[in-house]
Amino acid sequence: MIAEFVKSIFFLFLPGKSTGFPGKAWDFPVQYSWQGLQEAGFGPTKTQKFRGGMEMKKAARVLLGVLLLALLSVPWARAQQEQVVVKGEKPSLILFVVGKARYAVKGYCPPSVRPSRVEGGVSYVDMDVAPYIESDRTFVPVRYLANALGVDNANIHWCPKCGGKVTLAEPGFPRVEMKIGEKWVSSDGQVREIDVAPAIKDPGRTMLPARFVAEALGFEVEWLPEKQVVVCWPKGKPKPTADEIKQILEKLGAPEPPKPTGGKFIGPENNRVWVPEGASVLEGNGNYYKNGVQVGLDFDGSVKIFSTTTDCLEPGVTFDQMLATLREVLTNTFGPGEFTDWLMDVARHKDSRKKECPLLPVEGVIKTAPDGRNVFVYDGGDGIAIFVRPPGVGF
Repeated sequence: MIAEFVKSIFFLFLPGKSTGFPGKAWDFPVQYSWQGLQEAGFGPTKTQKFRGGMEMKKAARVLLGVLLLALLSVPWARAQQEQVVVKGEKPSLILFVVGKARYAVKGYCPPSVRPSRVEGGVSYVDMDVAPYIESDRTFVPVRYLANALGVDNANIHWCPKCGGKVTLAEPGFPRVEMKIGEKWVSSDGQVREIDVAPAIKDPGRTMLPARFVAEALGFEVEWLPEKQVVVCWPKGKPKPTADEIKQILEKLGAPEPPKPTGGKFIGPENNRVWVPEGASVLEGNGNYYKNGVQVGLDFDGSVKIFSTTTDCLEPGVTFDQMLATLREVLTNTFGPGEFTDWLMDVARHKDSRKKECPLLPVEGVIKTAPDGRNVFVYDGGDGIAIFVRPPGVGF
């Protein structure tokens, strides 16, 4: 196609009045050929062949030089333009849903990301692991989290010889570093202490706390507890609207039902409660126990869940560990959502036996769980007591 264009331009310099060169003036159709021109009698005389030929060669050389320079500069200019656009480019909105193995990104995606679909400028990307909550923080696999925030796979580095250090080194972004098992994050050399540490989960998956990584890369973060959603957007940019988030969440879909592993359910089919893996059985009451959380069956058919305050925990168990275990029990029993978040808030505020929980009346409160079961919650002194009965069975 370029050759045809060059040939067409070259014809403009054949001798003739219309070109300004000595020779015969002519008009010829749109489709040109050398044979057609010769048959029509178009051609320079011997004198014109020398004069016109020399001028024509000079002009053709100049023109071809300019043309080649222009053609060669187009890819370079495009590459430069792409480099300017991509370097440090941030998506305008990222959504992670706890329990949902898919995330949504509005705007820029790194080249290594392969969305399952793109609609209205929003990319929907499937993951092989869903985000989960531990110690009241949302954890996401490092690759998916970094990709969603604009970091390409080539700029995600893992150093097992450095004690399990993770480095995100995307050009135009702050350089972010974290280490497995250590509660800190570095952003361009500025170290910040955090309340959770990156972890490795079976089968060898590196999980990072979404909030701290996003903030270190220059994003604002908001947690929507009623929807179990992490929302990220670039710092200094307008916050996404509630309608915008709602529309994307509707297309993203609801979170999959939790898939418990390693533990078990106890209780009747219409009133089951989750027992975490590794729980022991307490002598005396027969309750299952792990990290300050008790789960058991009551004599009247209720199931019961107890938390423990900081000053009543056994040595070696922290309040954060207790909350993480309680979150596991409640999420698998009632599912993720507003109800589980409310129970977690109640337990979190009851951190000492010396003070009453400010979120509960003295007589306790009865609520209905999302699955229709009746739940009685009260301050038990050394922790929160939660009793659960089947749908239609009151207290």
